[in-house]
Amino acid sequence: MTKHLLSIGMPSNRNLALSATAIRSALDYCRNNGHRLVVSDNSGDAAKEKEYAAAFQGDHLYIKSPPCGVIENWQRAFEATDGEFVLMMGDDDSFFSFGPQPDFGRVEDSIVAIKPAILGYTEAHGIQRIDNKPVLARHASDRIMENLKNAQGANLGFFSFWRRTVLKSIMDLWLIHHPTKGAYTDWAAMNGLISSGSAIINPSACYFYNLQNWSGTQDEIGTEVDRHFINAGLPAGSAAYQTLFIGIDSFIFVGRKDSPLPHKEREQAATTCLSFYLQHYVRAVPETSPHPNAKDIAALSQKLVGNSTVTGIFDALSDVLDALRPDLGREYRDYYQHAIGKPWGNF
Repeated sequence: MTKHLLSIGMPSNRNLALSATAIRSALDYCRNNGHRLVVSDNSGDAAKEKEYAAAFQGDHLYIKSPPCGVIENWQRAFEATDGEFVLMMGDDDSFFSFGPQPDFGRVEDSIVAIKPAILGYTEAHGIQRIDNKPVLARHASDRIMENLKNAQGANLGFFSFWRRTVLKSIMDLWLIHHPTKGAYTDWAAMNGLISSGSAIINPSACYFYNLQNWSGTQDEIGTEVDRHFINAGLPAGSAAYQTLFIGIDSFIFVGRKDSPLPHKEREQAATTCLSFYLQHYVRAVPETSPHPNAKDIAALSQKLVGNSTVTGIFDALSDVLDALRPDLGREYRDYYQHAIGKPWGNF
């Protein structure tokens, strides 16, 4: 049962020196505004435990987590929150409020996110990106496109307070059931989240997101993107097919069976999303890439050109996925059945 309107969960692996600013800013924000902060700390830093084990009192919770992976620690932090809306915060980010927080009262069911102003920054260059716009389009497919326009290439909107049931729905699919559980799936997850309802703005709150990993040269950023695919068990060079993955994953996240959307709207939004990304993909299918099966992938991807039916597209996608990694097509077919509740390509 939810107790607070808003909660912040923070899975933390950094030591005390590197995470203190994030934890202190979140704790001050929650204390000042009557929200709940949960930090699940798997850093093993004794100084950090000494600092916060006693400092967290009342509604706030510091969890000394045993050694575990990122996913397990994320889930531990999320499950201990009790907010109707939950923001999952990075332990190198920070959160501040300016002036009194609005009285949101009862938030309408159609609203799935309460966004702070989200500012992407680096220590060297200051603020680089800002997302301080609501997403209010009536239909799911329009909300997805509105959010992409607001985002301008930086997925800052993810760091909002999301309605707990919607966030859990998406994150369970991503962190538990997804074939790769890759961090590269964040854009697709965001499409699934914002398809579920509107996002309003809390004008008194600011979230500062550390863009350090995304502030280098194009080659450095490309290396960082490829690292996410390799860490997910995909061959080097798989980042060249990022748009294809976003399209498939977006269709599944948006079309998931426990979405709050009516079936027809869900189907339309999922199809629109798939079409949007595949159109970009087929216009620029890499003929060569660092992926060992680049030629086979390029040839199989041609079956997507001019293919206008969802079932036909997914038949072709299964072969492309197997070329990207052996048996990945079967893993995705099982995942699709679990998420959407129907056989591959059916809706």
